[in-house]
Amino acid sequence: MKLVDLTKLNWSTTHNGGTSYGCYYKASTIENGKKYYYKCSNYYAGQDCFGDESFYEVICSRFLSKLGFDCVKYTLVYAKVTINGRVFNTYVCKSENFFRDYSSRITLENLHRVYGGTVDDLITKLGIQNQVRRMILADFMTLQRDRHGGNIELLEKNGKYVLAPLFDNGLGLLSPYPSAFKTDISKYDVLADYPVNNYIGTRSLYQNLRYINQPFRVNKLTKEDKKSIFFGMNELLPKSYIDKIWELLTYRYMFLRKRGYIIDD
Repeated sequence: MKLVDLTKLNWSTTHNGGTSYGCYYKASTIENGKKYYYKCSNYYAGQDCFGDESFYEVICSRFLSKLGFDCVKYTLVYAKVTINGRVFNTYVCKSENFFRDYSSRITLENLHRVYGGTVDDLITKLGIQNQVRRMILADFMTLQRDRHGGNIELLEKNGKYVLAPLFDNGLGLLSPYPSAFKTDISKYDVLADYPVNNYIGTRSLYQNLRYINQPFRVNKLTKEDKKSIFFGMNELLPKSYIDKIWELLTYRYMFLRKRGYIIDD
């Protein structure tokens, strides 16, 4: 992959009008009249970027897009960046501005503060119940651990709100175990009920399935899809990680399918 020089961009962990708040270094730029956002993986001074979050953003984007979910399309970029005075090469994920056709945007957390009441009541008031239910299904399949109130955005046009495409999925999959640490993930239970950070519902992805009151139609996932979902990842992630992530995605997909939460025929 060709190295792209992004050292002139302003990399910051503060909210800069991009896709989210958070602790990951982000930057934005205008290219050919369009606004794009870049995000690094987990960074620690002295170790540079050591996490797999950028890879996982791309994998989740490909997987969810394949199934027909509305999500931000991420691509992988091999870049030279400058963070805290250090210049180094790393992989970052890139996405295009997804709210350019709307009048305004606001996080669910901030809108909830304005309206008061329960978040469930607000979701009903806005008429976005099915959009939220699809998000819950997507988060279950990708084992999303960080769907906090700033990682859910609403787009407004002519007084009507819609749920923004799903973004910031990098803390899903095997994110607690960076491949750089060479963790043995062979016995990792891909169907376990791990505690997560959810703004809607509970800290259990399983318990949140109670919101699903009808089957949702998705595109069918096949063994052949593994190649496109992990395209270009063989040199970036260990085979054991790729195989375990595929196991996680397929097992959780089949769990929902067998129990009637999703239909793929």
